[in-house]
Amino acid sequence: MARDSAGDKDLFFGSNMQFDSKQLAVVLKLGIFGALNNPVDITSGELGNYLGVSQQTAARYLVNLEKNHLIERTRTSRGQSIKITKQGRELLENLSIMVMKALF
Repeated sequence: MARDSAGDKDLFFGSNMQFDSKQLAVVLKLGIFGALNNPVDITSGELGNYLGVSQQTAARYLVNLEKNHLIERTRTSRGQSIKITKQGRELLENLSIMVMKALF
């Protein structure tokens, strides 16, 4: 697990959070779609197509991300609107910091 420089705090995962790299890919993809700043209307089927997984798998990812407070979902007439939460944004910021440290 990624830890901060003091080694005492996990940068990505809270102790109760069930999370994996595939779900991180979902948060990244949602960020690319603009969900960091505005809600994005997307069905789990569409998201599954972008990720190369089934609609059911994409839906499970979204349920878990919402349960871990990384995204907020609102039902719409088209399906759902998704926005990355403050916690989700912090996850992406921490990932960015780690990537920069690894590169430089």
